[in-house]
Amino acid sequence: MSIKRSCSRNMTRSWLSAVAIVLSSDTAVFAQEVGGFGWDLDHPPITVPLPAWAKKIEDRNAALGYWAEIASQPKELIDAVSEIDWDAVGNEIDPAKLPPAFAKAAAVIESGRWKTTEVLIASRMKRCDFESRWENGVETLLPHLGFMRRTARAMRIDARWALAHDNPSKAVEDVTAMFRMAAHVTNDRILISSLVGAAISAMTRQEIDALIASGKLTPPMRATLSDAITALKTSDPFRGKESIQGERDMFMGWVVKAMKSGPEIRRTIVSLAGSNDDKSAQDVLTLKDAELDADIAKAQAMYNEILNAWDATDAQARMATIEQRVENGEAGALGKLMLPGFKKGHNSLRLEVSKLDEMAAKLNAGK
Repeated sequence: MSIKRSCSRNMTRSWLSAVAIVLSSDTAVFAQEVGGFGWDLDHPPITVPLPAWAKKIEDRNAALGYWAEIASQPKELIDAVSEIDWDAVGNEIDPAKLPPAFAKAAAVIESGRWKTTEVLIASRMKRCDFESRWENGVETLLPHLGFMRRTARAMRIDARWALAHDNPSKAVEDVTAMFRMAAHVTNDRILISSLVGAAISAMTRQEIDALIASGKLTPPMRATLSDAITALKTSDPFRGKESIQGERDMFMGWVVKAMKSGPEIRRTIVSLAGSNDDKSAQDVLTLKDAELDADIAKAQAMYNEILNAWDATDAQARMATIEQRVENGEAGALGKLMLPGFKKGHNSLRLEVSKLDEMAAKLNAGK
C-alpha cells in the first residue's frame, strides 16, 4: 500500500462589504475513514464504528474538511485551474479537443494526486462555519472565499473529465456537490460571500448545460440535478437579505468605535472604502465625535430601507431610489462611504435565481 502526502499554502486577503465576487469540502475523520489526518490511500476508505468521543458526521463542521482539502491541492492543479478559459472549453467532451490547460489539470486528477472525496463529504454536511474573526469588523480576513471558488472550479474540471470518459453519474455527483458548496459559502452572512455563492452556482449551472448537451443524462440524473437546484433556492437565496442584516449589525458598530479611536484609524477606514481625495471621504475624516452617533443612525436607517425593499416585486426600482438618496447624503457621510453596492448585489442574486429557474425547467422538460 502506498501512501502520499502533499500540502500547499496560500493566503489571500479579501474584503470590504460591497461588490462582487468560492466552495466547500469536508475531510475524512479518524475512526470514520482511515484516510483521515490528510493521508491519501491508494484504495477505497475502510470504515470502522465511531468511538463514543468522536463527533458524528452530521454534527461536524464542513469548513474543517474544506480547509484540509484546500491544503492538499497540488501546485500543478492550482496553476491549471487559473489558466483554463471556460469560454474556450464550452461544452466540449472530446478529451483530444480540450485546451492544454484543461489537460494539465486533468493529468493531476488522473494521477490520483487530487481527489474529490473530501469535498464530496464536506458538502453533504449541514453545518459550515469558517469562524472568521468578525470582531475585527471591516478588517476581517476572508481567505476561504477565493479558495472555495478555486475548489469549485477544480470540481468542475473533474465533472467534465468524468463526462468525457462516459461517467455522467460521477459528473452529476460533482455538480450537485458544487451547488451545496455554493450554499455553504453564504453562511458568512455578508454580501461578498453571498455573491461568491452565486458565482459558484453560476459555474455549476453552466456545467449542467454541458451535461445536457452531451445527451448522457438519464431521467434519475435530471431529477437529482433538479432537486439540487430546489435545495439551493431557499426563501432567501444565497442569504442575500441576511447579508445586508449582517453587515448592518456587525460592521456599522465597529466603524463608529474605530472612528472614535483616532485620526489614524479614520484614515485606514477611508482608504479601505475609497480615495482620500474623494469628497465623501473628506466628510468622514472631518466628522466630529459628537456627530458620529447621529451620522451612523442615518446609515442604519438606510440599511433598514434596503431590507424593506429586498423582497418587493419592484425591489430594483426602489433600490435605485435609495441609492440616489445615499448619494445625496441622506445616509450620512459614513453611509455614503460604507454602504455596500446593494442594488448591484441584489440584481446579481436575483438574476442567478432566475437562471436557476430556467435550468430547472430545462431539466424537468428533458431538453
